[in-house]
Amino acid sequence: MQKAKNILEARLIKSMKTNNGRSNLIGTYQTLMGDYGMLTKILDKYKAVTMDDLKKVSQKYFSEKNRTVATLVPEKPGI
Repeated sequence: MQKAKNILEARLIKSMKTNNGRSNLIGTYQTLMGDYGMLTKILDKYKAVTMDDLKKVSQKYFSEKNRTVATLVPEKPGI
């Protein structure tokens, strides 16, 4: 869990090193979250996530009724 948090933090910091990266982040946060100011709070939000939070979310979204099953059947030889 800590490794994932470290990766998210490193990616965010790395993307802030260039003007292009900063403008891309600002535009993304404004578009998707409606507030580019979230950039100043997002690392604290990442750090606050717990294993229990992940379990709750995974139980909600990864269920029998929320899945897609594909069956791959090989073609018959010569077709």
